[in-house]
Amino acid sequence: LEESESLYPCGGIDRDRKLSSIVRRQKMASLDEATITFYHMKKCPYSGPIKLLLAHLNFKYTDVPIRYSEWLLIREELIVSRVPALRIQHHNGKLEWMTEANAIMRCLGEQYNLLGRTDMDKFYCDRIIGKVSNRKI
Repeated sequence: LEESESLYPCGGIDRDRKLSSIVRRQKMASLDEATITFYHMKKCPYSGPIKLLLAHLNFKYTDVPIRYSEWLLIREELIVSRVPALRIQHHNGKLEWMTEANAIMRCLGEQYNLLGRTDMDKFYCDRIIGKVSNRKI
């Protein structure tokens, strides 16, 4: 290959990393403008890893721990009637709900490029998600 040629379309790995970083910042900006509410059962072992992920991403959110005695009343108010749940109200009025702890972590991890680039990186990330999910944080 000549110096001007590249094995990668669009200018190679460095350009891809820069583009990935730009896309990540744009996605973060869109969620930064959203109002995020995190509903979970108090002392639920699955809520800790999600809180860690939200903190890592520097998202501002409202934390709503629910006592078991309150669950029957609050469940009626929640559209999804499952916790843990993220309620994302976008500035344009669009409302999104995310449920199931591992699904939330994988979705946000994928969206913000936290799950690794290679198959082995993804394997190790899945192991970490599994280990963290089984611990009380």
